[in-house]
Amino acid sequence: MEILWCLVLSFSIFLILKHLNSRKCCRNLPPGPPALPILGHLHLLKTAPHCTLQTLSKKYGPIMYLHFGCHPVLVVSSPSAVEQCLSKNNDIIFANRPESLASKILGYNYTTVGFSPYGDHWRNLRRLTTIQLFSSASLNHSSSIRWEETRFLVQKLFQGCDHKAWNKVNNMKSLFFELVYNVAMVMVAGRRGPVMDDMFGPFKIMDICDHLPWLRWMGFKGMERKLINLHKRRDSFLQGLIDEGRNKIASSDEKKTLIQALLSMQFSEPDYYTDEIIKALVLCFEWEREGHELVDMEESGGLTLSKLKPLGASYRPRSSMMTLLSQL
Repeated sequence: MEILWCLVLSFSIFLILKHLNSRKCCRNLPPGPPALPILGHLHLLKTAPHCTLQTLSKKYGPIMYLHFGCHPVLVVSSPSAVEQCLSKNNDIIFANRPESLASKILGYNYTTVGFSPYGDHWRNLRRLTTIQLFSSASLNHSSSIRWEETRFLVQKLFQGCDHKAWNKVNNMKSLFFELVYNVAMVMVAGRRGPVMDDMFGPFKIMDICDHLPWLRWMGFKGMERKLINLHKRRDSFLQGLIDEGRNKIASSDEKKTLIQALLSMQFSEPDYYTDEIIKALVLCFEWEREGHELVDMEESGGLTLSKLKPLGASYRPRSSMMTLLSQL
């Protein structure tokens, strides 16, 4: 145990010296608040990080330099500065997302569109998603799927309600998540599936261990083990969809699902379009809910972030629509 603490202390001293030296060498950095050794500015991010950043930007300006553990962070809060960052001259500099344990494990080693580094692979994935997901033909085909799943949801609400009274929906978010999930499932696999919120529900893109890697080496919170277990379950589910699509691909009468279209490409280029790449492309769909911790918005001024309390609603069928609803 004493050896472990000596190693931790030695590594901490190394990080402090490295941090101090980097601050001395980089004298053209934007302004920012004083940082703590090792932690940087992580201690400033409490229950409402957006409010903290807003307060700091008022003091230090629209372009602010922070350190979240070992990661340098540039906070840009001015529309004109954001426009410069995303201009044609600078957009490639800001094209990549920071690497994290979650994006590495759940994102098939950074091969998904959302987390793949900018380069040939990302450009190819972007081209595929444009053709297979967002082309005019694909959107026209999926419009009937969206209509059918919306009809199915309305039918479900109508059949399960008291027609003469107001009926309570405790969580509208879950209701709409189920709708989006079913639309994605039909487009991907040609059928609905059970809503597995625990598998495709929220997870933190960036964890404290991503900012302080030495915590992971000490087994802090066991986050890596949780992510690996989640990845195994998710991978098994997606592999099942691929195997199912592979068995049905011989039928030419049915419209091709996304998986069947990708499997056809796998037949021509098996070395590139592996099952892992297909799974990564399937994850282009927004299976997850918001990937951030819930934020209490009572003190903010109208920012569109998720609330602590689920959004509920009451409904009842209009009397003039009873005949139409009963025919769904």
